[in-house]
Amino acid sequence: MQDQWVALLGWGATALKCTPRDAWIGWSPALRLRRLPLMANNVRFLVLPEWHRPNLASHVLVLNLKRLSADWERYDGHPILLVETFVDAARFRGTCYRAAGWQGFAKRGRGYVAHGRPQQVFVRALDPQARHYLHSPRLASLPSSRKEHRFMIDVNRLPLDGEGGLIEVLRTVVDPRQPRGVRHPLVTVVAIAVCAALSRARGFNAIAEWAKDLSRDTLRRLGSKCWTPPSEPTIRRVL
Repeated sequence: MQDQWVALLGWGATALKCTPRDAWIGWSPALRLRRLPLMANNVRFLVLPEWHRPNLASHVLVLNLKRLSADWERYDGHPILLVETFVDAARFRGTCYRAAGWQGFAKRGRGYVAHGRPQQVFVRALDPQARHYLHSPRLASLPSSRKEHRFMIDVNRLPLDGEGGLIEVLRTVVDPRQPRGVRHPLVTVVAIAVCAALSRARGFNAIAEWAKDLSRDTLRRLGSKCWTPPSEPTIRRVL
């Protein structure tokens, strides 16, 4: 098969609405709009005629899904947690996908109307906690596709806020820096270091790399007033 075309796949934006998919994830309309970028739709899949072999289609899908999230993260800056595709049951059986039935809709203008052609929706999670990440009200650190960052503790499950929480305890630590020019509060830098250490990050570089995967929601929970995490030199100086 070397240097020969075997199959063609195309990935694009996920469907704006899909009742069975949204119910399975547990989305509210507002949360769905915020989490849709973490999904992708397999808009095209073609095995070339001369390559029709038993199990080849599913094998190609498996190989493609192994690299999809890493490729997406490399070009768009974030991983993919869930993939979907839709199959016209009148034309295809969709045997290479794990199916769940759904009613097809056709878009007209800004709305959707039933067109009477039943379809099937197939979904597959690319991360064991995909549903948790997608329906969590406050998005925790996303699981990076890079192997060294594969273990990411769920910051939302840590006792951060309130009496006895990590943030409250860290507020008692005196910041030795001069206030002028400080962008990242001491509590934020130390909280990031603690959470990174719990995620098995070792060393200043590892902590800084771990922090790059934090969402804006999580940074705010850790006391940050910036959209970007502290850099490795800042973390090094503070610690």
